[in-house]
Amino acid sequence: MEYFSGRIEELREVLESEYIFQFQEHYLDTEAEYSRWGPELEYRIKGAVVPDNVVFDLNWLHDILRSNKIAAAFCDRTNPCWFQRNSVTHIAPNGGNYILDTKQLDDKNVQKELARMYRRCDNTHSWALYAEFKWGEMFFNEVNTYYDIKQIRSIQTFLKRKFMCLPIPSPVCTSATSDTQ
Repeated sequence: MEYFSGRIEELREVLESEYIFQFQEHYLDTEAEYSRWGPELEYRIKGAVVPDNVVFDLNWLHDILRSNKIAAAFCDRTNPCWFQRNSVTHIAPNGGNYILDTKQLDDKNVQKELARMYRRCDNTHSWALYAEFKWGEMFFNEVNTYYDIKQIRSIQTFLKRKFMCLPIPSPVCTSATSDTQ
């Protein structure tokens, strides 16, 4: 978030790059202890870790993203979480792992929201989950075209059945307007 809002480098320098590959430090390390849950979940690999057998060819990805005018891309082991807010459908990539067209950062409202998120950050797991959904709200809605690296496909519509939904009853997941989603 600090990078997106120009706190590490000047925002104009950030915007000079075409895309940003944002991922957690453990995203690429499927063998690390911190990439797995504890004994309560039988040490299963976390959903916020790169899927098996995925290789990131950055040149190929750049060509796909640019030629298809992709706003953002994701590669989730368990698929992003589907949600609706204010009647708009979004997805939230797990762990905040995604590739973003930097044009999305060059927006006064986005920068205002990033500043608010930064002020509210308390470094807790709850805040991290909030941030994942907030990034989904800001960067992943059905207005743009996105790329699913794992499925090797472009998408514009987020059909609920193709994404993960929270395993507990929640207004985020129960606000679907129809069963066809």
